Amino acid sequence: MINKTVHIDISGNGYHKHYTDEIGTDTYPTNAYAYTLTNEDFPTTGTGSYKVDVYITSDNIETQHIVYDILCVEDSDRSSATLIAVKQPTSKILNLTSQKIAEYVVYDGTSETSDV
Repeated sequence: MINKTVHIDISGNGYHKHYTDEIGTDTYPTNAYAYTLTNEDFPTTGTGSYKVDVYITSDNIETQHIVYDILCVEDSDRSSATLIAVKQPTSKILNLTSQKIAEYVVYDGTSETSDV
């Protein structure tokens, strides 16, 4: 049996926090593993795009990292902030006409709709 640890790093905008959770030696062949962050766990350094990096370690082994962006908007910036977060960017582009380059989300507090 291998003892495993989940690592979650949140960083950006002058903020960095590292979370770990010892998940032990169990395997999860039929049930997904879930880790919940509370409101207090999210960035406190202001409105911006933050990188979330999730991976598992065991002894000297490290899984591939799952990396994505989250958007955090302070109450005072709700009606003025404009942000974009990129999800799953392609590492190698082969054909611009038929390949998905990245997924993204836009937050525009100044408008109900946004042109990108």
